Amino acid sequence: MWCMRLTAGLAAMTVGVMLWAPVQAQVIREVEPGLAPYNNGSGRLTGDVMIGASETLRKLVDLWSEEFRAHHRGVEVRNDLIKDVQAVKAFARGVKPVVEGADIVALSYPLTEQERLDIKAGLGREPIAIPVALDGLVIYVNHKNPLKGLTLDQVAKIFSVPPDQPGGVATWDQLDVGGHLRGREMNFYVRGDESGTYAAFKEMALKGREQVRTPYVQSGSRSVALEVGSDEFGIGYGAMGFATKKVRVLPLAKGEGQPFVPATNQTVAAGDYPLVRQLYVYVVPDANGTVKPTVKEFLAYVLSRDGQRVVLEDGFVPLPARLIEQARYKLDGFGSVAAVSLAAPK
Repeated sequence: MWCMRLTAGLAAMTVGVMLWAPVQAQVIREVEPGLAPYNNGSGRLTGDVMIGASETLRKLVDLWSEEFRAHHRGVEVRNDLIKDVQAVKAFARGVKPVVEGADIVALSYPLTEQERLDIKAGLGREPIAIPVALDGLVIYVNHKNPLKGLTLDQVAKIFSVPPDQPGGVATWDQLDVGGHLRGREMNFYVRGDESGTYAAFKEMALKGREQVRTPYVQSGSRSVALEVGSDEFGIGYGAMGFATKKVRVLPLAKGEGQPFVPATNQTVAAGDYPLVRQLYVYVVPDANGTVKPTVKEFLAYVLSRDGQRVVLEDGFVPLPARLIEQARYKLDGFGSVAAVSLAAPK
């Protein structure tokens, strides 16, 4: 079943390459050579794993949970949808939406120092940040839109400067887009301020500035892509894994005169694409500093070759081997609880 679904996922991504290359070339990249496959031992593990996942990671966690249960029939895995701003409460027992309290919280942005301290104050222990995948924050336009790409400065102006102020962008003409878009106003599709994708986009693309307030705030990257795909004048942002054949993902340039870089598995993994983020799961260790056996085994699966292939299947980017190594080191209780750096060691 897993192989059939993976094959279907890769086939769909290959069709995307044919439709949109070279502007939107989604290069299929296998997980890194040498990454060990998952070994379930006896497969007799019993217990439960309670997970609270944000919208960006909900489907990926569902896929992981399905495959993990196939290895461990005696383990119940429950995955509840949460908003990123609910992360602190999700760890607390008896607090909805994760009524029993989460063993794992999956987020599209790193917890702040204050959020980690709030969790520590409530539970007596600080959560461990485990990177599980990479993602490119991308700009969607309608598939009929001929715009070749944007600089990061243009992205910031489009989404953070009101159209009626200097530097603001109100029409497609201001980006030198003519044809059927000549003189037409842009329709903005964005994420709400309770979203981790919004928080990441605000920090990375808008440099901390607030985004333009519009009536087109969407509940998730999937809905942003769907709306832009049905609106010839639309533009929006979201996770790269939610792009559809009705949208084009614009290549981005770090500055004026620099080359446009498409969001592909290779450019994201190498850090060449300008807007790369890590996707995280957070787990709180027991009072003695150890991680619950079922939780540790679930994360061992996620960080295995099998778990990272599911990352690829869901449209995100598998972790480089060096980040896998760091994550395992932390999970074994030897590394810092804080987020790890994407930068390769010098």
